Amino acid sequence: MIHIIYTSTFGEWFIDFMKRIGDFFAGGGATFEVFERIILAILFILIGWGLSLLYKFALRKALKIQPKIYLYKKNKNKKVNKDLIKTEATAKGFIIPLVNAIHWIFIAILVVSVLGVDLSSTAGVLSAITVALGLALQDVIGCFASGLIVIANKPLQVDEYVLIKNDYGQCEGTVVKVGIMMTELYTFDGQSVYLPNSNIQKSIITNINRKPDRRLDITVQLSYDEDIEKVKTILLNIGNNDERVIKDKGVNALVSGLTESGIKMTLRVWATNDDYWSLMYDFNEKVILEFKNNNIHIQHNVIDLKDREEHE
Repeated sequence: MIHIIYTSTFGEWFIDFMKRIGDFFAGGGATFEVFERIILAILFILIGWGLSLLYKFALRKALKIQPKIYLYKKNKNKKVNKDLIKTEATAKGFIIPLVNAIHWIFIAILVVSVLGVDLSSTAGVLSAITVALGLALQDVIGCFASGLIVIANKPLQVDEYVLIKNDYGQCEGTVVKVGIMMTELYTFDGQSVYLPNSNIQKSIITNINRKPDRRLDITVQLSYDEDIEKVKTILLNIGNNDERVIKDKGVNALVSGLTESGIKMTLRVWATNDDYWSLMYDFNEKVILEFKNNNIHIQHNVIDLKDREEHE
C-alpha cells in the first residue's frame, strides 16, 4: 500500500523521508539491537566513502583531468603537462568539494536515522534554515553560476598571474584557489585577496602568463636635441647583449611618441615569464648607466615661471 503523507513544510517532509529510509534499513526500529544499528551505520559510512571515490574519479574523467600524484608518477622522466595540473587544481577547488559536501550531508542524515535518533524535532530548524537560504538564494546562485562560467571558460586557473579590473577597481596576483563562491589571489606583496565569483564573471580579466613568453617595453623620454640614432644603437646593444632576451622575436628600438616635453624612445624585447621581472629591473638600470656614460639626458618636465613673473 502506498501512503501519501502531507507535511506543512519542506523541512518536515525531508526529515520524515530520511527517517523512513533509516527505519526501512533498520528493520522498523524497536526490535533492532543497538549493536546492529551501529554496525549498519558504519556500513553506510564505508559505502559513502566508496561512493565518494567513485564520483571523484567520474568527475575527473568527465572534466578530462588527472590528480597531481598520477601525473608525477607517470611522468618522472618526462616533462609534466602543467596545464593538466592547473585544470585539476582549479576543478578540484570548485566542483569536487561541492559534490562532496552534498554527498556527506545525505550520508550523515541517513546514518543518524539508522541509529534511531528522532529527527522530528529538527524539522522546524530545517524549515527556518530553508527560509533563510531562500532569502539569500539570489546572490548565492549568482556566485555559484558565475563560478561555473569561470570553470567552463577558463579565463583564469590555479598558478596563473592575472589582472582583474571592474567597477570596484582592480587587483592582480597569482590564482591560489577557485572556490564555490570566491576566488583567492595571492598578490606580489604577500596579501591574500578574495573576490566573489559574480564580480569576476563581470570583470575584464588579463591573464598575464597564460602564454610562455611576454613582451617587455622600456620607455624613456628624451629631449628633441638628442641624437636619435645614437640612442637607438645604445638601446639595441642593451637588448642584443642579454641572453635572457628571445632574439627570434626581435629586438627593436623605436620612437614611440612625441610630446611637448620631448621624444619617447622605447626598447622592445621578448622574454619568458620567469625572466620578465628580473630583465625589466636590470634593463632599467642599464639604460640609466649607458645614458650617463654617453652624455644622454633623460628629459623631465620643467615648470617655467618666467612668463608668470613678467605678467605679475
